[in-house]
Amino acid sequence: MCVGQEFRRLNNFNGLVEVLSSLHSSPIIRLKTTWELVQKRSKEIMDKLTNLMSNLGHYRIYTQTLQQLPKTVACLPLLSGVCSDLFLIDEHQRDKLEDNTDWINWNKMTIISKIIDEIFIFKGRYNLQPVEIIQNFILRSQVWEEPDILYEIASMEPD
Repeated sequence: MCVGQEFRRLNNFNGLVEVLSSLHSSPIIRLKTTWELVQKRSKEIMDKLTNLMSNLGHYRIYTQTLQQLPKTVACLPLLSGVCSDLFLIDEHQRDKLEDNTDWINWNKMTIISKIIDEIFIFKGRYNLQPVEIIQNFILRSQVWEEPDILYEIASMEPD
Protein backbone atom coordinates (compact mmCIF):
# COMPACT_ATOMS: atom_id res chain seq x y z
CA MET A 1 0.00 0.00 0.00
CA CYS A 2 2.94 2.31 0.57
CA VAL A 3 3.82 2.17 -3.12
CA GLY A 4 0.21 2.87 -4.08
CA GLN A 5 0.06 5.82 -1.69
CA GLU A 6 3.29 7.20 -3.10
CA PHE A 7 1.99 6.90 -6.66
CA ARG A 8 -1.12 8.80 -5.58
CA ARG A 9 0.96 11.49 -3.88
CA LEU A 10 2.96 11.87 -7.09
CA ASN A 11 -0.25 11.94 -9.18
CA ASN A 12 1.03 8.89 -11.03
CA PHE A 13 -2.38 7.41 -11.72
CA ASN A 14 -1.04 4.92 -14.24
CA GLY A 15 1.35 3.46 -11.66
CA LEU A 16 -1.42 3.46 -9.05
CA VAL A 17 -3.64 1.34 -11.29
CA GLU A 18 -0.78 -1.12 -11.83
CA VAL A 19 -0.36 -1.57 -8.07
CA LEU A 20 -4.11 -1.94 -7.50
CA SER A 21 -4.44 -4.39 -10.39
CA SER A 22 -1.79 -6.62 -8.89
CA LEU A 23 -3.36 -6.48 -5.43
CA HIS A 24 -6.77 -7.33 -6.89
CA SER A 25 -5.43 -10.13 -9.10
CA SER A 26 -6.81 -13.61 -8.62
CA PRO A 27 -3.64 -15.14 -7.13
CA ILE A 28 -3.26 -12.36 -4.56
CA ILE A 29 -6.95 -12.34 -3.59
CA ARG A 30 -6.61 -16.07 -2.83
CA LEU A 31 -4.21 -15.28 0.03
CA LYS A 32 -7.06 -15.37 2.57
CA THR A 33 -4.90 -16.05 5.63
CA THR A 34 -2.41 -13.40 4.58
CA TRP A 35 -5.14 -10.81 3.98
CA GLU A 36 -6.37 -11.41 7.53
CA LEU A 37 -2.96 -10.21 8.76
CA VAL A 38 -3.11 -6.94 6.83
CA GLN A 39 -3.79 -3.99 9.14
CA LYS A 40 -7.21 -2.38 9.01
CA ARG A 41 -5.66 0.99 8.12
CA SER A 42 -3.88 -0.53 5.11
CA LYS A 43 -7.13 -2.09 3.91
CA GLU A 44 -8.89 1.27 4.29
CA ILE A 45 -6.17 2.95 2.22
CA MET A 46 -6.49 0.26 -0.43
CA ASP A 47 -10.28 0.69 -0.51
CA LYS A 48 -9.92 4.46 -0.85
CA LEU A 49 -7.42 4.16 -3.71
CA THR A 50 -9.53 1.46 -5.38
CA ASN A 51 -12.57 3.72 -5.20
CA LEU A 52 -10.58 6.59 -6.72
CA MET A 53 -9.53 4.47 -9.69
CA SER A 54 -12.81 2.57 -10.10
CA ASN A 55 -13.94 2.33 -13.71
CA LEU A 56 -17.56 2.92 -12.69
CA GLY A 57 -19.07 5.79 -14.62
CA HIS A 58 -16.06 5.73 -16.97
CA TYR A 59 -13.63 6.56 -14.15
CA ARG A 60 -15.84 9.37 -12.83
CA ILE A 61 -14.04 9.94 -9.49
CA TYR A 62 -10.61 9.76 -11.12
CA THR A 63 -11.70 12.20 -13.84
CA GLN A 64 -13.03 14.65 -11.24
CA THR A 65 -9.77 14.35 -9.28
CA LEU A 66 -7.74 14.98 -12.43
CA GLN A 67 -9.80 18.06 -13.29
CA GLN A 68 -9.22 19.51 -9.82
CA LEU A 69 -5.43 19.20 -9.98
CA PRO A 70 -3.54 22.42 -10.66
CA LYS A 71 -2.06 22.33 -14.15
CA THR A 72 1.34 23.26 -12.70
CA VAL A 73 1.85 19.91 -10.95
CA ALA A 74 3.47 16.80 -12.36
CA CYS A 75 0.98 14.12 -13.32
CA LEU A 76 0.94 10.83 -15.19
CA PRO A 77 -2.67 10.19 -16.20
CA LEU A 78 -4.26 6.79 -16.62
CA LEU A 79 -2.93 5.89 -20.06
CA SER A 80 -5.31 2.97 -20.62
CA GLY A 81 -8.22 5.39 -20.26
CA VAL A 82 -6.73 7.72 -22.84
CA CYS A 83 -6.12 4.81 -25.23
CA SER A 84 -9.66 3.54 -24.68
CA ASP A 85 -11.12 6.97 -25.46
CA LEU A 86 -9.01 7.26 -28.62
CA PHE A 87 -10.04 3.79 -29.75
CA LEU A 88 -13.75 4.51 -29.22
CA ILE A 89 -13.57 7.78 -31.13
CA ASP A 90 -11.68 6.15 -33.98
CA GLU A 91 -14.24 3.35 -34.15
CA HIS A 92 -17.36 5.52 -33.95
CA GLN A 93 -16.36 8.63 -35.89
CA ARG A 94 -15.77 8.54 -39.60
CA ASP A 95 -12.51 9.86 -41.04
CA LYS A 96 -14.29 11.50 -43.98
CA LEU A 97 -17.49 13.52 -43.88
CA GLU A 98 -18.99 11.50 -46.68
CA ASP A 99 -18.01 8.13 -48.10
CA ASN A 100 -17.03 9.28 -51.57
CA THR A 101 -15.29 12.55 -50.76
CA ASP A 102 -11.93 13.73 -49.56
CA TRP A 103 -13.50 15.98 -46.94
CA ILE A 104 -11.83 15.32 -43.62
CA ASN A 105 -14.01 14.99 -40.54
CA TRP A 106 -12.37 17.80 -38.60
CA ASN A 107 -14.72 17.26 -35.67
CA LYS A 108 -13.14 13.83 -35.13
CA MET A 109 -9.65 15.32 -35.35
CA THR A 110 -10.58 18.04 -32.83
CA ILE A 111 -11.89 15.48 -30.34
CA ILE A 112 -8.74 13.37 -30.73
CA SER A 113 -6.47 16.37 -30.26
CA LYS A 114 -8.30 17.38 -27.07
CA ILE A 115 -7.79 13.91 -25.62
CA ILE A 116 -4.09 13.94 -26.51
CA ASP A 117 -3.74 17.45 -25.07
CA GLU A 118 -5.05 16.15 -21.73
CA ILE A 119 -1.92 14.01 -21.41
CA PHE A 120 0.34 17.05 -21.80
CA ILE A 121 -1.76 19.61 -19.92
CA PHE A 122 0.18 19.17 -16.70
CA LYS A 123 3.28 21.33 -16.89
CA GLY A 124 5.02 20.18 -13.73
CA ARG A 125 7.98 17.86 -13.89
CA TYR A 126 8.93 15.17 -11.44
CA ASN A 127 12.06 15.99 -9.49
CA LEU A 128 12.98 12.42 -8.66
CA GLN A 129 16.53 11.28 -8.08
CA PRO A 130 17.61 7.83 -9.26
CA VAL A 131 18.32 5.34 -6.50
CA GLU A 132 20.69 2.82 -8.01
CA ILE A 133 20.16 0.10 -5.40
CA ILE A 134 16.40 0.13 -6.07
CA GLN A 135 16.89 0.23 -9.84
CA ASN A 136 19.23 -2.76 -9.65
CA PHE A 137 16.83 -4.65 -7.39
CA ILE A 138 13.98 -4.16 -9.87
CA LEU A 139 16.10 -4.98 -12.92
CA ARG A 140 17.49 -8.15 -11.34
CA SER A 141 14.25 -9.37 -9.77
CA GLN A 142 12.69 -12.52 -11.09
CA VAL A 143 9.46 -11.99 -12.99
CA TRP A 144 6.85 -14.43 -11.76
CA GLU A 145 4.24 -15.81 -14.11
CA GLU A 146 0.76 -16.58 -12.81
CA PRO A 147 1.29 -20.38 -12.61
CA ASP A 148 4.37 -19.80 -10.44
CA ILE A 149 2.42 -17.47 -8.18
CA LEU A 150 -0.45 -19.95 -7.86
CA TYR A 151 2.01 -22.73 -6.97
CA GLU A 152 3.60 -20.59 -4.24
CA ILE A 153 0.19 -19.61 -2.86
CA ALA A 154 -0.90 -23.24 -2.73
CA SER A 155 2.16 -24.08 -0.66
CA MET A 156 1.64 -21.12 1.72
CA GLU A 157 -2.10 -21.00 2.27
CA PRO A 158 -4.05 -23.74 4.03
CA ASP A 159 -7.03 -25.17 2.16
